[in-house]
Amino acid sequence: MAKPNDNFKLNTKDVEHIECALRLLQASLQDDVSKKEIVNLLAKLYHQKVWYRPKENFVSG
Repeated sequence: MAKPNDNFKLNTKDVEHIECALRLLQASLQDDVSKKEIVNLLAKLYHQKVWYRPKENFVSG
């Protein structure tokens, strides 16, 4: 039996599209259980992101 692929090659734009689609789906749903599943999936995506900071000091504003 084949193993499912657990190694996806997505760029940042792909992930952005997936997150946007999930938020639209979440807004259109009435079922609280389904909404909670989507929130959990969005949280998984969020916590897998690698956040970068500039090496040099950056002051905005």
